[in-house]
Amino acid sequence: MKRTALVLVVVGALAGCTTYAHRSMHNAPGVTDLSTPPAREVGDPSAYTPPEQPGSETIAVWAMPNVVLGSGRLDVGQVVTELGMSFRVERVVDANGALLHKSAFAITAGVGLAQFYETRPTIFGATFVEVNYRNLIKVIPFDVALGAAVYPGVSLAATGEHYDASIGGQLSVRIPLALLRFRYMTETGFEVMAGYELPFPFFFGRSR
Repeated sequence: MKRTALVLVVVGALAGCTTYAHRSMHNAPGVTDLSTPPAREVGDPSAYTPPEQPGSETIAVWAMPNVVLGSGRLDVGQVVTELGMSFRVERVVDANGALLHKSAFAITAGVGLAQFYETRPTIFGATFVEVNYRNLIKVIPFDVALGAAVYPGVSLAATGEHYDASIGGQLSVRIPLALLRFRYMTETGFEVMAGYELPFPFFFGRSR
């Protein structure tokens, strides 16, 4: 009888203690300190914070070989053919599952690998860097770019001609498979070229 009375006294004493446990009508997984409720998840449905996507980041790189015709570096009264190669880089953040945004800025770097003339030796084209802006005309993407270009110095042994290095600026307009380029160089003046450009895209993505 005495033992039963002692048990009842201990139980009663524990019932009056308010710091040894935290009583909740809802489950709160991960709570290890029962005397302190979690800061955000307290079992109250109105305080529920829904999970969010961490977001994504994608680096899109295009390798863009091209062939264009027009007025090249040497003003010899001929239509010049130039073979070139460009690389365009664009960063895409949180596109909601899409590989690209509808509009974006990018950077393009390229080089004219060779300019072909009928009456002159083949020479290198210009090296350039551009800042691009891409958008849509209805459903057709177009890209406008503005940048700087550099021609290296060149000597033509067959004709004894020498051309110093030349710097300038250029404007490029791209729509799918087509390229139009306007260029002004300090030593050789204006150039206009148009032709085909074939983009090969590569995407490198990660979850943030």
